Amino acid sequence: MSKNLLIIIVAGVFGFINANAAATDSSNNNTTIDITAHQQSKDAVAFSPFYDFTIDYNPQPDTLVNLANASGIKHITLAFVAANNGSTNSCDAAWGGYNEYRVADSWGETAIQNFGSDKVTISFGGAFGPYLFDKCYTTSDLYTQYQNVINTYNVTDLDFDIENWSAPNEEAARTRMIQALKMIQTNNPQVKISFTLPASPEIGLPLATFQFLQQAVSDGLNIDEVNIMAMDYYWIPPDYEGKSMWDVTLGTVIPYVMNQLQNLFPNKTTEQLAQMLRITPLIGQNDAPQEIFTKNDMAQLVNYAKEHGNPIAFWSLNRDHPCASDHPPIGQNTFEANDCSGSFDVDGNFTGTNYQTSHYEFAKLAE
Repeated sequence: MSKNLLIIIVAGVFGFINANAAATDSSNNNTTIDITAHQQSKDAVAFSPFYDFTIDYNPQPDTLVNLANASGIKHITLAFVAANNGSTNSCDAAWGGYNEYRVADSWGETAIQNFGSDKVTISFGGAFGPYLFDKCYTTSDLYTQYQNVINTYNVTDLDFDIENWSAPNEEAARTRMIQALKMIQTNNPQVKISFTLPASPEIGLPLATFQFLQQAVSDGLNIDEVNIMAMDYYWIPPDYEGKSMWDVTLGTVIPYVMNQLQNLFPNKTTEQLAQMLRITPLIGQNDAPQEIFTKNDMAQLVNYAKEHGNPIAFWSLNRDHPCASDHPPIGQNTFEANDCSGSFDVDGNFTGTNYQTSHYEFAKLAE
């Protein structure tokens, strides 16, 4: 990304970086955490990991209950509600964009109710969408789709994972989304809204993302959380080469984003900003082959969240497994699988390197 994007970073970021690093002494070394002791001593952390709901294809009534029993999770973020790709009317909420998984048909509703809808966040969008705000061309139509999700699943926590803005209608889509969500908040004051957004070690939130948040705040939308994707950086600052993913995130991404949030919400304290900044890594192997988020990184993230009050998540519970030695190839230049956390080579073959030895080890570090 170009250096001129640094204009969105407010003054004082380096002071925050230095203070943050001094408080933890983690950005200057690859600290090793005693994970066993960590599990025994940790306090509660606001933890709601992502789960790709559509991988189940046909979730059974006990799907999420069984997942909670196996992993220890108490809250979950279900991904993703998108625009229906298989219908002539694409302004139609459907899980994964599949016509077979329409919200209007209450797909997955029993599994959500059995888990407890008050413990579920439903996330819209994702890396591939398609986004409802792109396919619903009026604010009223978009509002209706969002409201249908609330009514169908009886949820009060909505997340919007926005990783790609749609040119050339970006400004109109942003405005439509903000106005529709304001209507949601007016008619459903109990609903909380979060945004899951990419972030980088170079500038924190990208310019288009930061401008969207600026517009949302200016237009009067109440934002409960900003959830940064602490993953897939592809570029590591020279001072952090060879350091862990957590070291990079702690020393660069979090300070940048905290300063951006201070710029957006100047009346909030540092503690209040931390409580609205959720941190979400990609466990194990990331898309970039040199980027690996280990169990030790996860333990340090949980310790940081305990100290500063940040909510946390990860992508994803589907991946919180060791890879089988005979895992089938996943495609060239694809280094991470969607069903386990180990490493794959340039030809898409499992390298034999796992970052966990049993199921749900990452989740159990946070619960």
